[in-house]
Amino acid sequence: MAKMLYLIGGPMGVGKTAVARRLRDALPASVMLDGDWCWDASPFVVTDETKALVLDNICHVLGNFLRCSAYENILFCWVMHEQAIIDAICRHLPLAETGCEVVSVSLTCAADELRRRIGGDVSAGVRTSDVIERALARLPLYDTLDTIHVNTTDMDPDQVAERIVHLARFDKARTLRLLGERGIPYEFAKHAAVYTVQEAHSEHVPFAEYGAKNLFLRDDKHRAYYLVVLPDGKEVALKRIQELLGSRRLSFASANDLDRMLGLIPGAVTPLGALNDAEHRVEVVIDRALLDAGKLTAHPCDNTATVLLRTQDLIDLLESRGTLVRVIDA
Repeated sequence: MAKMLYLIGGPMGVGKTAVARRLRDALPASVMLDGDWCWDASPFVVTDETKALVLDNICHVLGNFLRCSAYENILFCWVMHEQAIIDAICRHLPLAETGCEVVSVSLTCAADELRRRIGGDVSAGVRTSDVIERALARLPLYDTLDTIHVNTTDMDPDQVAERIVHLARFDKARTLRLLGERGIPYEFAKHAAVYTVQEAHSEHVPFAEYGAKNLFLRDDKHRAYYLVVLPDGKEVALKRIQELLGSRRLSFASANDLDRMLGLIPGAVTPLGALNDAEHRVEVVIDRALLDAGKLTAHPCDNTATVLLRTQDLIDLLESRGTLVRVIDA
């Protein structure tokens, strides 16, 4: 099972907890921790000892969540206004042991908007007025962090959560980084955008002898979805694929399905898009000829590049993240 840890930072009052709760409810198998729950003291004393204490508290709970088989997505929100804080948390977590990937996000907003939001909290008795200036003083610090930056000025928590999910998708850079982190060898070629097998041949995209094409299909009830990967020169009727899969009548899925489930655009379909299928709704189906060939080509979630990798490595990667993979003799 793939694990995802979302670190959501931002100044006091920006809306971190509300956004984390929306993500907890939107993502499958999710659990949430607010850093403030690990350090709710009176009086609130900041010393080297108490800072070490809260870091230990946070990492102990997050580590337990990461090791628990019940959870795929772990949401953690806290102020995290310094890169050293983020790095320390990651350094003390069993990320490699659990195969967890980290998405680090900083939420900000315009100063006037932050003042308005905290003012509302003060009026409601949730915060004290001294928080306003402290939060405003920290606001510029988030621009210096190595995180995904989301300006929430004109957004509600639902919109922010949706934006984070979109930004956390696997794109070319993140896909290649994952291959490297997993120690999966691959060859890489950059090229002009290609939308069809014919265009790939015209552009003389390398690795043509291992070329593959991808069909994103759904049944007539829109309940079962398949990403079928075939040698690029092989012609197989949908009816034949339907028989092999034992499915209802198949047709091509829509562009909306492609974006919603795999985070891809038409012309950039790739089995690596299954990395974006958090709910594991899409079954990847690979023709045995590609397994026998040993290698296959795939876009790294971007049709301006192609990677060549071992077919079994692709299968192992997808299965390790919860994707159902089936091999057929088409």
